[in-house]
Amino acid sequence: MFTTRAVRTELLLIIAVGVFFAASTTEMLSATELTPSDYYFESDHQNALATYSVSDKEETEGSNASQYQLVLGDEELSELSGDEQNSMKSGRDRSRDRQRNRFNESVVRQGQQFFQSSCTQCHDANRALSKRKTYAGWLATVRRMVAKEDASIPANQHVPIATYLASLNPDNQRDSTAGGNAADAQNGTDVQTPPFTLNSTLSTVWRGTDSAIENKGFFPDAWVGVEWRPNDSPISGRVTACTSCHGVNQGLGVELVEASATLDLIHLLTRRPPSTRCPSSLEAKLRAGRFIVPFGAFSGRVHPGALRTVSPPMMFNMGRRAGSIFPHQPVLNMPYADEGANLHLRKQLGDCSDWSATFDVYTVNGLQAGGPDVFLASRSYRDNNSDVAVGGRATITNQKLTVGGSVASGEMQLEGLPIQKYNLAGGDVSFRLNEKLRAYYEYAMRDEVPFPSFENTVDGHLIEAELMVWEDPQISLLARYDTLDHRGDLGEQNIERFTWGLNFGLYGGSLLIINHEQWKFKDLADINVTGVRWTIAF
Repeated sequence: MFTTRAVRTELLLIIAVGVFFAASTTEMLSATELTPSDYYFESDHQNALATYSVSDKEETEGSNASQYQLVLGDEELSELSGDEQNSMKSGRDRSRDRQRNRFNESVVRQGQQFFQSSCTQCHDANRALSKRKTYAGWLATVRRMVAKEDASIPANQHVPIATYLASLNPDNQRDSTAGGNAADAQNGTDVQTPPFTLNSTLSTVWRGTDSAIENKGFFPDAWVGVEWRPNDSPISGRVTACTSCHGVNQGLGVELVEASATLDLIHLLTRRPPSTRCPSSLEAKLRAGRFIVPFGAFSGRVHPGALRTVSPPMMFNMGRRAGSIFPHQPVLNMPYADEGANLHLRKQLGDCSDWSATFDVYTVNGLQAGGPDVFLASRSYRDNNSDVAVGGRATITNQKLTVGGSVASGEMQLEGLPIQKYNLAGGDVSFRLNEKLRAYYEYAMRDEVPFPSFENTVDGHLIEAELMVWEDPQISLLARYDTLDHRGDLGEQNIERFTWGLNFGLYGGSLLIINHEQWKFKDLADINVTGVRWTIAF
């Protein structure tokens, strides 16, 4: 629970930094004359649909009206006779209908390139390509996805990506009003996306029956969310809930993952939504409420729709461990959701560069209690003291490579008790070659005072790679090696795990994951775990 004293420094500092960066770009954005080649304005929705000339046969119909129907306006038509006006208007309307039914091939090709380079960072292409939506439906989906943690897709790519995906829907080609808004795309600012969008992901998991496995057997890992993103508003909101895997085989519950509001500071100060701004301009967003704390690269991949393995890394594990659990805990349970505020900044590094940098600074309630109960107590929606935790994450990324670093620090003790500090730190590197090859390394550590006069350190490493060996059907090989080490007054423990498996892209955009895990302990016998995960998004 935040108090005036706790928020006084950290939260006001975040707001001040955000306002400073936003204000510093206001004059630049207002004074800079941008050209259509630099970005996609909202008027570029009209370029998403091509203007094709009609055939010779069609030109002879309607008293040769098609010769002039794209040239003469209503004022010029008024000078013609009644029959000529009707003929001209009829031919012009038929031509416009044909134009609305066809997508601009150059925009579709560009959108396909953007989709392959940007949208497959968190999931495979098949998941989106198997869906059928209207242009407005895809535009709403794209804008929802780019708002996720660690997503780095410039605003000028949103329209081409939505155009490409909408062009795959036969209904959009045949009927400009199918589902609505295909025709609106030709009118620029008239394109409206639904203010509310629902999303859900079902990821069923099965992990053996051995009593040494935490939460053994079947588990329905399901996430359901609703997002509010009104047109031309700097404010948006998001609520997401998931099935809970806390505890050891103690039944199914529901947890609130996100319940937050986001303010686009640049939009607020310049009155320009992202689709009308130069892609190289600064992005600054302030988020408040309950959200997934951006610590480490895995925080942006913790959604079950983005998982490529049955279980998460050991250092970020939650409810998927094996062997002796007490008293040792992971570095950080993921998803790590907490209450507070986060300032997110993003800047493209050069007008023609595909490199960009992001920076997040946040203040949240932080971890609580410490020791074996640290993550059980930290599930509380209220802080146990008046000192908030502060952290940050920075990345530099392009279409193939991402390098990031994260830090955080806070206090865990109950109000009035001796101070129990903790510190978090980590680094990560990710490499992607389209969908052919994906490689990922991450390190994270937590140093804490679990009890007064006690000290404990836990850290872990992760190396993971996935190679596509077949495109249709999509089949890939996956290998992972990760560690978890504890040192300090709570005792030492060293665990290694080897994971290998197959991933299958199935009909309807679902993903089947089959893994075998070998857990290796220093003083205990190895534990072998076979797991299966099937994921489908709606």
